[in-house]
Amino acid sequence: METLDAVRTLRDDVIQTWLRRVNPEDLALALVGADSEVKTCVFRNLSSRAQQALDSDITAMESVDPPHADRTRAIRTVLQHL
Repeated sequence: METLDAVRTLRDDVIQTWLRRVNPEDLALALVGADSEVKTCVFRNLSSRAQQALDSDITAMESVDPPHADRTRAIRTVLQHL
């Protein structure tokens, strides 16, 4: 499975530009099951309001356990914007 590990190595300004390009739903789905370091890199580059919305979306998606194929597609989609 592809992962978002590359996000850890990016500067904050690059992450912020990337976050403006990605679909929030794809991002949330891609972050389901991501390790805490990747999530921290993403969340520290969002406003508090955007953090709350993203956290809520991730929690909702985790509760229904999205299919592996959907998570993989979302990861690939958000990585295309890097």
